[in-house]
Amino acid sequence: MAQPFRFMLDQTETKSYGDFIPRNLRPLIDRAIPHARAQISGSPVVAIGLASSSQTFFGVNVELPGVPLNYSIHAEQFLVANLALHSELQLKGLAISTNGYYFQAPCDHCCQFLKEVRDMALRAATMSYARFSKCPSGVALIDRRGTVYSGWFMESVAHNPSLGPVQAALVDFVINGDGQEFKEIVEAVLVEKRGAVLSQEDTARMILEKIADPDCIFRVSYIANIIKSSL
Repeated sequence: MAQPFRFMLDQTETKSYGDFIPRNLRPLIDRAIPHARAQISGSPVVAIGLASSSQTFFGVNVELPGVPLNYSIHAEQFLVANLALHSELQLKGLAISTNGYYFQAPCDHCCQFLKEVRDMALRAATMSYARFSKCPSGVALIDRRGTVYSGWFMESVAHNPSLGPVQAALVDFVINGDGQEFKEIVEAVLVEKRGAVLSQEDTARMILEKIADPDCIFRVSYIANIIKSSL
């Protein structure tokens, strides 16, 4: 049985591919592109990042069935969430490929996102970056096996490039869910500040109603104050 794609390479595997240059990255693009979920646009995108730890991380675009494309997870956003899940603090190299044919610069949407998140202290799940709205939030998704996947709000000053907590948790699901479909998600919990000027509840509910199990249980927990994780 084939091993599931891990969306990362350790230091030894990274070194075996040589320098972080286009001709050496082509095999990595080929490995990652089947794992993109671009069933709406038909245009799979792969982002490859070389972290300061000398490990390589992958991102792919994830389009959500039945949900407008502006709620999709860009490959660059997936990559940043992947780095955060592994507590990586710095990105030394970045390569992006559409359809596996050519390399390109990040889209304007993700340029803004990448510019800001490089200043984040990227740490383990449940840390929310909401510098501008002061409305941190996090989501936990549970599949039929009882496995929990988490994500948190990563905010951009431009708002549109922000990555919502549900989309961030879906990155964890795609990475660690052994290739399961989103319909295997049977429970979700959103935690956010009570009385927040920016609530994730309606967006989270809309996305989950479209992609998760029809009987998925969605709960919201309101907290008076969320203490930000410290380094």
